[in-house]
Amino acid sequence: MIEINRELSDYLLKFNDKMPDYIGYFCEQGAIIGNVKLVVVSLDDKIYLAHIDEFEQKGIFIRIKNARKI
Repeated sequence: MIEINRELSDYLLKFNDKMPDYIGYFCEQGAIIGNVKLVVVSLDDKIYLAHIDEFEQKGIFIRIKNARKI
């Protein structure tokens, strides 16, 4: 994951309206992932951009594989 600023995350999420299923969103309250390639992650007042491979899913639960690295 790489840290990004708010402007870039807002742009990416707006871009997703034109190309659905490319950018997902993950925060402490939940996630909107679907069939995406990249995920905007909002944790502890910081914003990151991550590839979908950074996450694992078990049933309905989605979490970051290596959350300790953040």
